[in-house]
This record gives sequence, structure tokens and C-alpha cells, in this order.
Amino acid sequence: MKLLIAFFCVLPAFQPATAQKNENNFPNGFHIGITGEGNIAQKMAVIQTSGSWPEPISHPAWGWETGLEFSYHFAKYFGVSVAAVYGTVAQIKYDVYVPYFEYFGEEDRYVPVENRRFCRFQIPVKFEFHTPLAKDFSFCGSIGMNIKNITSAIRYTCLKEKLPLDVAINQCNYGVYHTSNVINNPYYFESFLEEELGHKIQLDLLLSIGVYYQLPYNDLIRASIIGNFSFNDKLKGIYEYPLANTSGTMSSLHNHIGLELAYIHCFRTKAQRAAWRESKGK
Repeated sequence: MKLLIAFFCVLPAFQPATAQKNENNFPNGFHIGITGEGNIAQKMAVIQTSGSWPEPISHPAWGWETGLEFSYHFAKYFGVSVAAVYGTVAQIKYDVYVPYFEYFGEEDRYVPVENRRFCRFQIPVKFEFHTPLAKDFSFCGSIGMNIKNITSAIRYTCLKEKLPLDVAINQCNYGVYHTSNVINNPYYFESFLEEELGHKIQLDLLLSIGVYYQLPYNDLIRASIIGNFSFNDKLKGIYEYPLANTSGTMSSLHNHIGLELAYIHCFRTKAQRAAWRESKGK
């Protein structure tokens, strides 16, 4: 992560050499865009604390986001943006160990039991740098923060005046309880994960690099690789094999990397409108 941050710090130093080769026709002013992202999240952390049965195996999980982006671009090479998006904020995907030989005389194996996705509204706020690469193409990079749990934090603020604090917190947080009966025993495996900070606003770090393509009528298409780095666990809890006295902890930080595509409409600036009217007058 330190290398990525350093990259964004030194990137502007190389801009003049690039600009000499390619004329910067990037449209300044206000933009509005539609964004869509597919991402893959870091797998859950699973730590066995007691017993001898193998711990559950977690897997990376796919997620998504979509929304509207509003931005303002200035001084040829810079921009700021704020977006309202809805998408994945936490994921659970894991398999549990089943001693099939002991119960059925078959080979022991893992069985998938949980694959769940949780979604909320988010507000990414980013500062962007862009510079021309070739005709109609510009390189872009951004750094910012993803503001999460806004609606649940507002809900908690309203509920805490009417309910006991622990009840208000539980109503705003995700709670996931799972019991497996893959061997026809409801107590074979169980887990409970909860969201401890869902009632509070959280900030994740956002980093991205990508490319703009300028369409003939001045609008833009952007393709970016985005990294989201969390500072707090989104979900954490325990798991247990009661029949084998085996237990442990599970947690989901939800760091993820994704591919974002955006279509962006560019509003003409005052100077651009004046130039357009002049060209029409001729």
C-alpha cells in the first residue's frame, strides 16, 4: 500500500513530459456519470482456538457496486468527485469439514455451507489526476475515502432515543447465524457472525488507476482498477463443531479489488459554450 501511495505522490512530476507529446483536450467543468463495478474480496480470516477437527476453509468472494458520480475537473489535470453507490460491503463464503468416513464410510471432505453478500449505500469521495496518453485517451489515477454505513448510522441516531442502546445497535447491525445438518444432525456445525460497527460511519481507503476515452461528442468512458482497503472488520464472530469440541473465530475485513466502468456526460463550461456559439455563428 505504501508503494501505491508513493506512486500517486510522484505521478504529477512526470506530467509535463507527457503533456508535451499529447495535447490535453480533457473537458474541464462539471461531469455526471453512471458507474458499475465488479470486485473480488479478500477471503475471511478463520482461526481455530480449540479442538482437533480441521477449521472451515474460506474463499474469496465476488461483489458489485453501481451508482451515480458527480465530479468537477479543473486546471487541466485535476478533478474531485463524489458518488452515491449501492453495493457489497461485506461477504461470507466458506466450506466446513465433514467426517463422511465416520458417518457414511465415504472419504472425508469439505462441503460449502455459506455464500452470502451484504449490501448498503456508500459515498466514495476522490481526488483525481489525469494526463493525456494519446489522441482521445488519458491516463487517470485517484485517491480518496469510501464513506460507509451512512443510512444505518442515521437509523441508529433515531432509534437510540426510543430504545435501549444495545437494542438499537442490534437493529442496525447485521447478524448472521448458521446451523448445518449435512449429517442429519442440527448440532453438527454452527457459526455466528455479527457486525459490531454497522451503526457507526466508517471510512475505507480508495486507490485507483485507469484510462479515459473521449467520445466524439465530448462525453467520456472510463475503465479503472480500484482497490478498497478497510480499517475495521465488517463481520466477526465464532464457529463451533459441538460434537467434536472444536471451535474458533471468523472475521471479514472486506478488502477488495475491482474493475469499474463508467459513462460520463460532460457539461460545457462557459468558455466552451461561447466557442460553440461562435462556431455556429460562422
